[in-house]
Amino acid sequence: MINFKQKRKLILPAFLAMCLILIPTLRYNWPLSWDIFYHINYAIAYANYGLTFIDPLLNAPIGKTIEYPPLFHFMLLGLSYFIPLDLISIARVLQIVFAFLSVFLISYIGFKLYGYIAGIATGFLLLSSLMFLRLVMPLPETLSLLFFTLAIYLYYNSLLQKKWIKSIVTGLLVSLVVMTHFSTAIYLMIILSIITIWQLIYSKKISIVLNYILMILPLIILGLVSLIVLSKINPDQMSLVVNDFINLLFNPMKIFFGQKAMGLERYITCIGILPLIFGIIGTLITFKTRKHLTICIWVITAFVLSNAHWFGIPVYTYRLLVYLLIPLTLIGGYGISYIVKFFEDKKPNVSSIIFIIIMILCTFTGIVMFSDEHIADITVENNISKVQIAPPSMEETEIINYFKNQEKTDKSVLINNLFLGTILSSSDEIPIHYSFDIYASPNSSKSSLKSLQEEKIGYIVYDKSLIDKDDNTTGISVKYVKSDFYPLYYYNKELNEENFNKIKLAHTTKTFENNRFIVCKVD
Repeated sequence: MINFKQKRKLILPAFLAMCLILIPTLRYNWPLSWDIFYHINYAIAYANYGLTFIDPLLNAPIGKTIEYPPLFHFMLLGLSYFIPLDLISIARVLQIVFAFLSVFLISYIGFKLYGYIAGIATGFLLLSSLMFLRLVMPLPETLSLLFFTLAIYLYYNSLLQKKWIKSIVTGLLVSLVVMTHFSTAIYLMIILSIITIWQLIYSKKISIVLNYILMILPLIILGLVSLIVLSKINPDQMSLVVNDFINLLFNPMKIFFGQKAMGLERYITCIGILPLIFGIIGTLITFKTRKHLTICIWVITAFVLSNAHWFGIPVYTYRLLVYLLIPLTLIGGYGISYIVKFFEDKKPNVSSIIFIIIMILCTFTGIVMFSDEHIADITVENNISKVQIAPPSMEETEIINYFKNQEKTDKSVLINNLFLGTILSSSDEIPIHYSFDIYASPNSSKSSLKSLQEEKIGYIVYDKSLIDKDDNTTGISVKYVKSDFYPLYYYNKELNEENFNKIKLAHTTKTFENNRFIVCKVD
Protein backbone atom coordinates (compact mmCIF):
# COMPACT_ATOMS: atom_id res chain seq x y z
CA MET A 1 0.00 0.00 0.00
CA ILE A 2 1.12 3.58 -0.63
CA ASN A 3 0.42 6.29 1.86
CA PHE A 4 -1.27 9.59 1.04
CA LYS A 5 1.97 11.53 0.63
CA GLN A 6 3.44 8.97 -1.77
CA LYS A 7 0.21 8.94 -3.78
CA ARG A 8 0.35 12.72 -4.16
CA LYS A 9 3.92 12.50 -5.42
CA LEU A 10 2.97 9.86 -8.01
CA ILE A 11 0.23 12.16 -9.33
CA LEU A 12 2.72 15.01 -9.89
CA PRO A 13 4.21 13.82 -13.24
CA ALA A 14 0.71 12.84 -14.46
CA PHE A 15 -0.58 16.32 -13.56
CA LEU A 16 2.37 17.91 -15.37
CA ALA A 17 1.58 15.71 -18.39
CA MET A 18 -1.94 17.18 -18.50
CA CYS A 19 -0.51 20.70 -18.30
CA LEU A 20 1.94 19.99 -21.14
CA ILE A 21 -0.71 18.54 -23.44
CA LEU A 22 -2.92 21.54 -22.75
CA ILE A 23 -0.41 23.72 -24.65
CA PRO A 24 -1.09 22.23 -28.13
CA THR A 25 -4.70 21.30 -27.23
CA LEU A 26 -5.59 24.95 -26.61
CA ARG A 27 -3.44 26.21 -29.49
CA TYR A 28 -5.17 24.08 -32.14
CA ASN A 29 -8.87 23.57 -32.73
CA TRP A 30 -8.14 20.07 -34.02
CA PRO A 31 -6.88 16.82 -32.44
CA LEU A 32 -3.14 15.99 -32.51
CA SER A 33 -3.54 13.39 -35.23
CA TRP A 34 -4.81 12.85 -38.74
CA ASP A 35 -5.79 9.21 -38.15
CA ILE A 36 -8.48 10.23 -35.66
CA PHE A 37 -10.61 11.59 -38.51
CA TYR A 38 -11.25 8.22 -40.16
CA HIS A 39 -11.84 6.71 -36.72
CA ILE A 40 -14.50 9.39 -36.18
CA ASN A 41 -15.92 8.33 -39.56
CA TYR A 42 -16.14 4.74 -38.31
CA ALA A 43 -17.86 5.92 -35.11
CA ILE A 44 -20.39 7.81 -37.24
CA ALA A 45 -20.99 4.63 -39.29
CA TYR A 46 -21.67 2.65 -36.10
CA ALA A 47 -23.98 5.39 -34.81
CA ASN A 48 -26.01 5.35 -38.04
CA TYR A 49 -25.95 1.66 -38.99
CA GLY A 50 -25.17 -0.31 -35.82
CA LEU A 51 -22.43 -2.96 -35.86
CA THR A 52 -21.47 -2.67 -39.52
CA PHE A 53 -18.35 -3.65 -41.48
CA ILE A 54 -18.67 -0.84 -44.02
CA ASP A 55 -18.20 2.92 -43.67
CA PRO A 56 -20.50 4.35 -46.38
CA LEU A 57 -19.02 7.87 -46.14
CA LEU A 58 -15.60 6.78 -47.43
CA ASN A 59 -15.19 5.35 -50.95
CA ALA A 60 -18.76 6.30 -51.79
CA PRO A 61 -21.05 4.93 -53.09
CA ILE A 62 -19.61 1.44 -52.35
CA GLY A 63 -18.22 2.26 -48.92
CA LYS A 64 -14.90 1.42 -47.26
CA THR A 65 -14.32 -1.74 -45.23
CA ILE A 66 -13.78 -0.93 -41.54
CA GLU A 67 -10.42 -2.53 -40.76
CA TYR A 68 -10.26 -1.78 -37.03
CA PRO A 69 -11.87 -3.46 -34.02
CA PRO A 70 -14.79 -1.38 -32.71
CA LEU A 71 -14.06 -0.77 -28.99
CA PHE A 72 -12.45 2.68 -29.40
CA HIS A 73 -15.25 3.85 -31.71
CA PHE A 74 -17.92 2.65 -29.29
CA MET A 75 -16.10 4.52 -26.53
CA LEU A 76 -16.24 7.73 -28.61
CA LEU A 77 -19.96 7.25 -29.15
CA GLY A 78 -20.55 6.47 -25.49
CA LEU A 79 -18.74 9.65 -24.44
CA SER A 80 -20.82 11.69 -26.90
CA TYR A 81 -23.96 10.74 -24.91
CA PHE A 82 -22.51 12.18 -21.71
CA ILE A 83 -20.41 15.08 -23.04
CA PRO A 84 -22.31 17.76 -25.00
CA LEU A 85 -19.58 18.07 -27.65
CA ASP A 86 -19.04 16.84 -31.21
CA LEU A 87 -16.76 13.86 -31.77
CA ILE A 88 -13.80 16.01 -32.87
CA SER A 89 -13.99 18.04 -29.64
CA ILE A 90 -14.32 14.84 -27.60
CA ALA A 91 -11.11 13.60 -29.26
CA ARG A 92 -9.34 16.76 -28.05
CA VAL A 93 -10.58 16.11 -24.50
CA LEU A 94 -9.31 12.52 -24.75
CA GLN A 95 -5.79 13.85 -25.35
CA ILE A 96 -5.76 15.32 -21.84
CA VAL A 97 -7.31 12.20 -20.29
CA PHE A 98 -4.85 9.86 -22.04
CA ALA A 99 -1.91 12.05 -20.97
CA PHE A 100 -2.88 11.72 -17.31
CA LEU A 101 -3.80 8.02 -17.39
CA SER A 102 -0.72 6.93 -19.37
CA VAL A 103 1.80 8.72 -17.17
CA PHE A 104 0.06 7.80 -13.92
CA LEU A 105 -0.25 4.11 -14.86
CA ILE A 106 3.40 3.76 -15.91
CA SER A 107 4.56 5.76 -12.87
CA TYR A 108 2.45 3.54 -10.60
CA ILE A 109 3.96 0.38 -12.11
CA GLY A 110 7.42 1.89 -11.60
CA PHE A 111 6.50 2.49 -7.96
CA LYS A 112 5.24 -1.08 -7.48
CA LEU A 113 8.40 -2.52 -9.00
CA TYR A 114 11.11 -0.25 -7.64
CA GLY A 115 9.66 2.17 -5.05
CA TYR A 116 8.09 5.62 -5.15
CA ILE A 117 11.28 7.51 -6.16
CA ALA A 118 11.55 5.29 -9.24
CA GLY A 119 7.82 5.75 -9.91
CA ILE A 120 8.10 9.54 -9.92
CA ALA A 121 11.31 9.43 -11.98
CA THR A 122 9.62 7.14 -14.53
CA GLY A 123 6.81 9.66 -15.03
CA PHE A 124 9.23 12.56 -15.54
CA LEU A 125 11.33 10.56 -18.01
CA LEU A 126 8.18 9.96 -20.08
CA LEU A 127 7.60 13.72 -20.30
CA SER A 128 11.06 14.27 -21.78
CA SER A 129 10.52 11.94 -24.75
CA LEU A 130 9.10 12.90 -28.13
CA MET A 131 7.42 9.48 -28.17
CA PHE A 132 5.31 10.66 -25.24
CA LEU A 133 3.16 12.23 -27.97
CA ARG A 134 2.17 8.69 -29.00
CA LEU A 135 0.73 8.18 -25.51
CA VAL A 136 -1.66 11.14 -25.76
CA MET A 137 -2.99 11.01 -29.33
CA PRO A 138 -6.75 10.22 -29.33
CA LEU A 139 -6.38 6.92 -31.20
CA PRO A 140 -7.23 3.23 -30.68
CA GLU A 141 -3.52 2.49 -30.27
CA THR A 142 -3.29 4.90 -27.32
CA LEU A 143 -6.21 3.24 -25.55
CA SER A 144 -4.75 -0.19 -26.29
CA LEU A 145 -1.39 0.89 -24.80
CA LEU A 146 -3.08 1.39 -21.43
CA PHE A 147 -4.38 -2.20 -21.52
CA PHE A 148 -1.04 -3.37 -22.98
CA THR A 149 1.06 -1.90 -20.15
CA LEU A 150 -1.25 -3.13 -17.40
CA ALA A 151 -1.46 -6.60 -18.98
CA ILE A 152 2.32 -7.07 -19.00
CA TYR A 153 2.65 -5.87 -15.40
CA LEU A 154 -0.20 -8.09 -14.13
CA TYR A 155 1.10 -11.13 -15.99
CA TYR A 156 4.61 -10.64 -14.63
CA ASN A 157 3.07 -10.23 -11.17
CA SER A 158 1.09 -13.44 -11.60
CA LEU A 159 4.30 -15.32 -12.42
CA LEU A 160 6.06 -13.93 -9.35
CA GLN A 161 3.19 -14.45 -6.92
CA LYS A 162 1.83 -17.64 -8.52
CA LYS A 163 -1.65 -16.10 -8.56
CA TRP A 164 -3.63 -17.66 -11.38
CA ILE A 165 -6.46 -15.12 -11.09
CA LYS A 166 -4.06 -12.41 -12.28
CA SER A 167 -3.25 -14.50 -15.35
CA ILE A 168 -6.97 -14.70 -16.14
CA VAL A 169 -7.33 -10.92 -15.67
CA THR A 170 -4.34 -10.50 -17.99
CA GLY A 171 -6.21 -12.55 -20.58
CA LEU A 172 -9.22 -10.24 -20.23
CA LEU A 173 -6.92 -7.24 -20.79
CA VAL A 174 -5.42 -8.92 -23.87
CA SER A 175 -8.99 -9.40 -25.13
CA LEU A 176 -9.61 -5.67 -24.69
CA VAL A 177 -6.46 -4.97 -26.71
CA VAL A 178 -7.74 -7.28 -29.47
CA MET A 179 -11.03 -5.34 -29.52
CA THR A 180 -9.15 -2.03 -29.70
CA HIS A 181 -6.02 -2.32 -31.87
CA PHE A 182 -5.10 -5.63 -33.48
CA SER A 183 -1.41 -4.98 -34.24
CA THR A 184 -0.86 -4.02 -30.57
CA ALA A 185 -2.45 -7.34 -29.60
CA ILE A 186 -0.01 -9.23 -31.85
CA TYR A 187 2.89 -7.30 -30.32
CA LEU A 188 1.57 -7.91 -26.80
CA MET A 189 1.30 -11.67 -27.32
CA ILE A 190 4.89 -11.76 -28.60
CA ILE A 191 6.10 -9.92 -25.48
CA LEU A 192 4.05 -12.12 -23.09
CA SER A 193 5.29 -15.28 -24.80
CA ILE A 194 8.93 -14.21 -24.55
CA ILE A 195 8.46 -13.27 -20.87
CA THR A 196 6.96 -16.73 -20.27
CA ILE A 197 9.90 -18.48 -21.96
CA TRP A 198 12.37 -16.35 -19.99
CA GLN A 199 10.68 -17.06 -16.67
CA LEU A 200 10.59 -20.79 -17.48
CA ILE A 201 14.33 -20.77 -18.11
CA TYR A 202 15.17 -18.47 -15.19
CA SER A 203 12.95 -20.01 -12.50
CA LYS A 204 12.81 -23.57 -13.87
CA LYS A 205 9.17 -23.83 -12.70
CA ILE A 206 6.94 -25.75 -15.09
CA SER A 207 3.82 -24.33 -13.37
CA ILE A 208 4.42 -21.11 -15.35
CA VAL A 209 2.94 -22.93 -18.36
CA LEU A 210 -0.40 -23.04 -16.53
CA ASN A 211 -0.27 -19.25 -16.05
CA TYR A 212 0.19 -18.88 -19.81
CA ILE A 213 -2.69 -21.25 -20.59
CA LEU A 214 -5.00 -19.38 -18.18
CA MET A 215 -3.91 -16.10 -19.78
CA ILE A 216 -4.88 -17.17 -23.31
CA LEU A 217 -8.12 -18.85 -22.17
CA PRO A 218 -10.26 -15.64 -22.21
CA LEU A 219 -8.79 -14.88 -25.63
CA ILE A 220 -9.90 -18.26 -26.97
CA ILE A 221 -13.40 -17.78 -25.50
CA LEU A 222 -13.60 -14.29 -27.04
CA GLY A 223 -12.55 -15.70 -30.41
CA LEU A 224 -15.18 -18.45 -30.34
CA VAL A 225 -17.96 -16.09 -29.24
CA SER A 226 -16.96 -13.59 -31.93
CA LEU A 227 -17.02 -16.27 -34.62
CA ILE A 228 -20.49 -17.42 -33.54
CA VAL A 229 -21.80 -13.85 -33.60
CA LEU A 230 -20.12 -13.17 -36.98
CA SER A 231 -21.58 -16.36 -38.47
CA LYS A 232 -25.05 -15.11 -37.57
CA ILE A 233 -24.53 -11.48 -38.67
CA ASN A 234 -22.25 -11.86 -41.71
CA PRO A 235 -21.02 -15.37 -42.72
CA ASP A 236 -18.88 -14.00 -45.57
CA GLN A 237 -17.06 -11.66 -43.20
CA MET A 238 -16.52 -14.57 -40.80
CA SER A 239 -14.69 -16.60 -43.45
CA LEU A 240 -12.44 -13.61 -44.21
CA VAL A 241 -11.64 -13.19 -40.50
CA VAL A 242 -10.80 -16.91 -40.15
CA ASN A 243 -8.49 -16.84 -43.18
CA ASP A 244 -6.73 -13.70 -41.93
CA PHE A 245 -6.27 -15.26 -38.50
CA ILE A 246 -4.77 -18.46 -39.93
CA ASN A 247 -2.33 -16.40 -42.03
CA LEU A 248 -1.30 -14.36 -38.99
CA LEU A 249 -0.94 -17.47 -36.85
CA PHE A 250 1.76 -18.82 -39.17
CA ASN A 251 3.30 -15.40 -39.86
CA PRO A 252 2.54 -13.00 -36.95
CA MET A 253 4.97 -10.30 -38.13
CA LYS A 254 3.17 -10.04 -41.48
CA ILE A 255 1.01 -7.30 -40.01
CA PHE A 256 4.09 -5.03 -39.91
CA PHE A 257 5.27 -5.79 -43.46
CA GLY A 258 5.82 -3.04 -46.02
CA GLN A 259 6.53 -0.38 -43.43
CA LYS A 260 9.46 1.92 -42.75
CA ALA A 261 12.77 1.10 -41.12
CA MET A 262 14.68 3.81 -39.27
CA GLY A 263 18.35 4.33 -38.44
CA LEU A 264 19.67 3.94 -34.90
CA GLU A 265 20.57 7.64 -34.80
CA ARG A 266 16.86 8.51 -34.72
CA TYR A 267 16.56 6.91 -31.27
CA ILE A 268 18.20 9.98 -29.74
CA THR A 269 15.62 12.26 -31.36
CA CYS A 270 12.55 10.09 -30.81
CA ILE A 271 13.21 8.37 -27.48
CA GLY A 272 15.15 11.29 -26.02
CA ILE A 273 18.58 11.65 -24.44
CA LEU A 274 17.45 11.40 -20.79
CA PRO A 275 15.34 8.20 -21.17
CA LEU A 276 18.16 6.61 -23.19
CA ILE A 277 20.92 7.54 -20.71
CA PHE A 278 19.04 6.44 -17.61
CA GLY A 279 17.53 3.46 -19.42
CA ILE A 280 21.04 2.18 -20.20
CA ILE A 281 22.20 2.94 -16.64
CA GLY A 282 19.15 1.16 -15.21
CA THR A 283 19.75 -1.86 -17.46
CA LEU A 284 23.38 -2.16 -16.34
CA ILE A 285 22.35 -1.82 -12.67
CA THR A 286 19.65 -4.47 -13.16
CA PHE A 287 22.17 -6.95 -14.52
CA LYS A 288 24.26 -6.22 -11.43
CA THR A 289 21.48 -6.40 -8.81
CA ARG A 290 19.33 -9.03 -10.61
CA LYS A 291 16.26 -7.07 -9.54
CA HIS A 292 13.36 -7.64 -11.97
CA LEU A 293 15.54 -8.95 -14.79
CA THR A 294 12.32 -9.58 -16.71
CA ILE A 295 11.99 -5.83 -17.34
CA CYS A 296 15.43 -5.97 -19.01
CA ILE A 297 14.15 -8.82 -21.20
CA TRP A 298 11.16 -6.62 -22.07
CA VAL A 299 13.48 -3.74 -23.03
CA ILE A 300 15.74 -5.96 -25.14
CA THR A 301 12.77 -7.63 -26.87
CA ALA A 302 11.16 -4.26 -27.65
CA PHE A 303 14.46 -2.94 -29.02
CA VAL A 304 15.00 -5.98 -31.25
CA LEU A 305 11.42 -5.90 -32.55
CA SER A 306 11.74 -2.18 -33.36
CA ASN A 307 14.76 -3.14 -35.49
CA ALA A 308 13.25 -6.25 -37.06
CA HIS A 309 14.46 -4.93 -40.44
CA TRP A 310 17.84 -6.38 -39.40
CA PHE A 311 16.19 -9.76 -40.00
CA GLY A 312 14.44 -8.78 -43.22
CA ILE A 313 11.16 -7.59 -41.66
CA PRO A 314 10.65 -3.92 -42.67
CA VAL A 315 8.74 -2.77 -39.59
CA TYR A 316 7.72 0.85 -39.02
CA THR A 317 10.39 1.56 -36.39
CA TYR A 318 8.98 4.95 -35.37
CA ARG A 319 5.58 3.49 -34.50
CA LEU A 320 7.17 0.68 -32.50
CA LEU A 321 9.39 2.98 -30.42
CA VAL A 322 6.53 3.80 -28.04
CA TYR A 323 6.53 0.10 -27.05
CA LEU A 324 10.24 0.45 -26.21
CA LEU A 325 9.73 3.73 -24.35
CA ILE A 326 7.50 2.17 -21.68
CA PRO A 327 9.93 -0.46 -20.29
CA LEU A 328 12.91 1.83 -20.94
CA THR A 329 11.49 4.58 -18.70
CA LEU A 330 10.55 2.00 -16.05
CA ILE A 331 14.10 0.71 -15.89
CA GLY A 332 15.42 4.28 -16.27
CA GLY A 333 13.37 5.28 -13.22
CA TYR A 334 15.02 2.42 -11.35
CA GLY A 335 18.42 3.72 -12.46
CA ILE A 336 17.63 7.18 -11.08
CA SER A 337 16.32 5.79 -7.78
CA TYR A 338 19.45 3.64 -7.39
CA ILE A 339 21.70 6.69 -7.90
CA VAL A 340 19.62 8.80 -5.50
CA LYS A 341 19.68 6.10 -2.80
CA PHE A 342 23.41 5.57 -3.31
CA PHE A 343 24.11 9.21 -2.40
CA GLU A 344 21.33 9.37 0.19
CA ASP A 345 23.31 7.35 2.75
CA LYS A 346 26.50 9.36 2.25
CA LYS A 347 25.42 12.85 1.15
CA PRO A 348 21.66 13.39 1.53
CA ASN A 349 21.83 16.94 0.15
CA VAL A 350 23.64 15.75 -2.97
CA SER A 351 21.03 13.05 -3.58
CA SER A 352 18.20 15.60 -3.33
CA ILE A 353 19.99 18.00 -5.70
CA ILE A 354 20.58 15.22 -8.26
CA PHE A 355 16.91 14.17 -8.14
CA ILE A 356 15.62 17.76 -8.45
CA ILE A 357 17.99 18.55 -11.36
CA ILE A 358 16.85 15.48 -13.28
CA MET A 359 13.19 16.37 -12.72
CA ILE A 360 13.77 19.97 -13.83
CA LEU A 361 15.61 18.81 -16.97
CA CYS A 362 12.78 16.41 -17.86
CA THR A 363 10.13 19.10 -17.29
CA PHE A 364 12.06 21.71 -19.28
CA THR A 365 12.52 19.26 -22.18
CA GLY A 366 8.78 18.53 -22.16
CA ILE A 367 7.85 22.23 -22.10
CA VAL A 368 10.18 23.02 -25.02
CA MET A 369 8.87 20.05 -27.00
CA PHE A 370 5.16 20.77 -26.53
CA SER A 371 5.62 24.52 -27.03
CA ASP A 372 6.96 23.86 -30.53
CA GLU A 373 4.41 25.30 -32.94
CA HIS A 374 5.00 22.38 -35.30
CA ILE A 375 4.40 19.64 -32.71
CA ALA A 376 0.99 18.82 -34.23
CA ASP A 377 2.12 18.83 -37.87
CA ILE A 378 1.52 15.52 -39.65
CA THR A 379 2.93 15.03 -43.14
CA VAL A 380 3.00 12.35 -45.83
CA GLU A 381 5.76 12.02 -48.35
CA ASN A 382 5.89 10.53 -51.82
CA ASN A 383 8.30 10.71 -54.75
CA ILE A 384 7.03 14.17 -55.73
CA SER A 385 6.58 16.18 -52.53
CA LYS A 386 5.88 16.26 -48.82
CA VAL A 387 2.31 17.26 -47.95
CA GLN A 388 1.04 18.42 -44.56
CA ILE A 389 -2.23 16.63 -43.80
CA ALA A 390 -2.91 17.80 -40.23
CA PRO A 391 -3.88 19.98 -38.55
CA PRO A 392 -6.07 21.60 -41.23
CA SER A 393 -4.65 24.88 -42.55
CA MET A 394 -6.68 28.09 -42.83
CA GLU A 395 -7.53 27.33 -46.48
CA GLU A 396 -8.59 23.76 -45.57
CA THR A 397 -10.74 25.07 -42.72
CA GLU A 398 -12.46 27.38 -45.21
CA ILE A 399 -13.33 24.35 -47.35
CA ILE A 400 -14.65 22.48 -44.30
CA ASN A 401 -16.81 25.47 -43.34
CA TYR A 402 -18.02 25.82 -46.93
CA PHE A 403 -19.44 22.30 -46.89
CA LYS A 404 -20.92 22.80 -43.42
CA ASN A 405 -23.11 25.50 -44.98
CA GLN A 406 -24.25 23.31 -47.89
CA GLU A 407 -27.54 21.48 -47.83
CA LYS A 408 -27.11 17.90 -46.60
CA THR A 409 -27.65 15.36 -49.40
CA ASP A 410 -26.38 11.92 -50.33
CA LYS A 411 -24.17 13.49 -53.04
CA SER A 412 -20.45 12.73 -52.62
CA VAL A 413 -17.34 14.88 -52.98
CA LEU A 414 -14.61 13.97 -55.47
CA ILE A 415 -11.26 15.41 -54.34
CA ASN A 416 -7.63 14.97 -55.40
CA ASN A 417 -6.46 15.20 -51.76
CA LEU A 418 -8.13 12.29 -49.95
CA PHE A 419 -6.48 13.21 -46.64
CA LEU A 420 -8.47 16.44 -46.59
CA GLY A 421 -11.42 14.47 -47.96
CA THR A 422 -11.43 12.27 -44.86
CA ILE A 423 -11.39 15.35 -42.59
CA LEU A 424 -14.28 16.79 -44.62
CA SER A 425 -16.21 13.56 -44.26
CA SER A 426 -15.76 13.27 -40.49
CA SER A 427 -16.39 17.00 -39.90
CA ASP A 428 -19.44 17.43 -42.14
CA GLU A 429 -20.65 13.82 -42.63
CA ILE A 430 -20.20 14.09 -46.38
CA PRO A 431 -19.57 11.02 -48.59
CA ILE A 432 -16.12 11.05 -50.21
CA HIS A 433 -15.59 9.47 -53.62
CA TYR A 434 -12.28 7.82 -54.58
CA SER A 435 -10.62 7.55 -58.05
CA PHE A 436 -10.27 11.27 -58.76
CA ASP A 437 -8.16 10.67 -61.90
CA ILE A 438 -10.93 8.61 -63.51
CA TYR A 439 -13.93 10.85 -62.82
CA ALA A 440 -12.32 14.32 -62.98
CA SER A 441 -10.41 13.91 -66.24
CA PRO A 442 -12.22 15.49 -69.24
CA ASN A 443 -10.75 12.75 -71.46
CA SER A 444 -12.31 9.95 -69.43
CA SER A 445 -15.67 8.43 -70.34
CA LYS A 446 -16.37 8.27 -66.59
CA SER A 447 -16.43 12.08 -66.42
CA SER A 448 -19.70 12.39 -68.31
CA LEU A 449 -22.68 13.92 -66.54
CA LYS A 450 -24.49 10.60 -66.70
CA SER A 451 -21.57 8.78 -65.06
CA LEU A 452 -21.22 11.39 -62.29
CA GLN A 453 -24.93 11.18 -61.58
CA GLU A 454 -24.82 7.38 -61.47
CA GLU A 455 -21.94 7.62 -58.96
CA LYS A 456 -23.85 10.32 -57.01
CA ILE A 457 -20.94 12.77 -57.25
CA GLY A 458 -22.17 16.26 -56.38
CA TYR A 459 -18.92 18.24 -55.99
CA ILE A 460 -15.38 18.20 -57.37
CA VAL A 461 -12.64 19.79 -55.23
CA TYR A 462 -9.25 20.66 -56.72
CA ASP A 463 -6.23 21.09 -54.44
CA LYS A 464 -4.11 23.55 -56.45
CA SER A 465 -1.00 22.83 -54.34
CA LEU A 466 -0.66 19.29 -55.72
CA ILE A 467 1.50 20.11 -58.75
CA ASP A 468 4.33 18.00 -60.18
CA LYS A 469 6.73 20.74 -61.22
CA ASP A 470 9.18 18.25 -62.77
CA ASP A 471 6.63 16.90 -65.24
CA ASN A 472 7.23 18.74 -68.54
CA THR A 473 4.83 16.77 -70.73
CA THR A 474 2.66 18.75 -73.11
CA GLY A 475 -0.93 19.47 -72.22
CA ILE A 476 -2.40 19.33 -68.74
CA SER A 477 -3.22 16.05 -67.05
CA VAL A 478 -3.73 14.48 -63.65
CA LYS A 479 -1.83 11.47 -62.37
CA TYR A 480 -2.12 9.00 -59.50
CA VAL A 481 0.81 9.16 -57.03
CA LYS A 482 1.12 6.48 -54.35
CA SER A 483 1.52 7.90 -50.83
CA ASP A 484 1.18 6.53 -47.29
CA PHE A 485 -2.38 5.28 -46.64
CA TYR A 486 -3.98 7.20 -49.55
CA PRO A 487 -2.86 8.11 -53.07
CA LEU A 488 -2.64 11.79 -54.03
CA TYR A 489 -3.55 13.13 -57.45
CA TYR A 490 -1.14 15.66 -58.96
CA TYR A 491 -1.51 17.94 -61.97
CA ASN A 492 1.50 18.48 -64.19
CA LYS A 493 0.86 22.21 -64.53
CA GLU A 494 -0.21 25.06 -62.27
CA LEU A 495 -3.99 25.43 -62.04
CA ASN A 496 -4.24 29.05 -63.14
CA GLU A 497 -7.36 30.39 -64.82
CA GLU A 498 -6.29 29.30 -68.31
CA ASN A 499 -5.20 25.78 -67.32
CA PHE A 500 -8.19 25.23 -65.08
CA ASN A 501 -10.60 25.98 -67.92
CA LYS A 502 -8.95 23.12 -69.84
CA ILE A 503 -9.66 20.54 -67.14
CA LYS A 504 -12.93 21.86 -65.73
CA LEU A 505 -15.78 19.55 -66.65
CA ALA A 506 -18.39 21.21 -68.89
CA HIS A 507 -21.29 20.16 -66.68
CA THR A 508 -19.88 21.72 -63.49
CA THR A 509 -20.01 25.24 -62.05
CA LYS A 510 -17.31 26.85 -59.94
CA THR A 511 -18.91 27.78 -56.60
CA PHE A 512 -15.92 28.50 -54.33
CA GLU A 513 -12.23 29.33 -54.59
CA ASN A 514 -9.50 30.39 -52.18
CA ASN A 515 -5.71 30.48 -52.41
CA ARG A 516 -5.42 26.70 -52.46
CA PHE A 517 -8.72 25.13 -53.49
CA ILE A 518 -11.40 25.30 -56.18
CA VAL A 519 -14.83 23.78 -55.62
CA CYS A 520 -17.09 22.95 -58.56
CA LYS A 521 -20.68 21.76 -58.22
CA VAL A 522 -22.03 19.18 -60.65
CA ASP A 523 -24.96 20.71 -62.53
